[in-house]
Amino acid sequence: MRKLLISRPKSEEKYYSEAKIKVYINDQFVAALKQGETKEVDLEENGNIKIQGKSRPGIRSENKTISLSSVSGLELFLNPKSKKRSIIYAILIPITTILVSNLGFSDIWGILSII
Repeated sequence: MRKLLISRPKSEEKYYSEAKIKVYINDQFVAALKQGETKEVDLEENGNIKIQGKSRPGIRSENKTISLSSVSGLELFLNPKSKKRSIIYAILIPITTILVSNLGFSDIWGILSII
């Protein structure tokens, strides 16, 4: 059995964040990391693993394939460029709410008929 250290260093992120990064290895949840936290994960495989980090709905990293023979630890941190997607959601939700309330639709079928 192989052990892998996964950490989320506070020094790599510009701002303090309460968001947890959920770590998935081979599409299975293995750990949730807060800022400044380190966890040790036991892996049954010795070859290659597929790893992905997820934060909020719609914000996730690409799947990365890593060879365990060359790595003993990983550092994960939030990328400030990924916040652009959450800004789009923050703009679309209020606009949709305003349109729905001003158009006076009382049911979902009226909203869907416009789309």
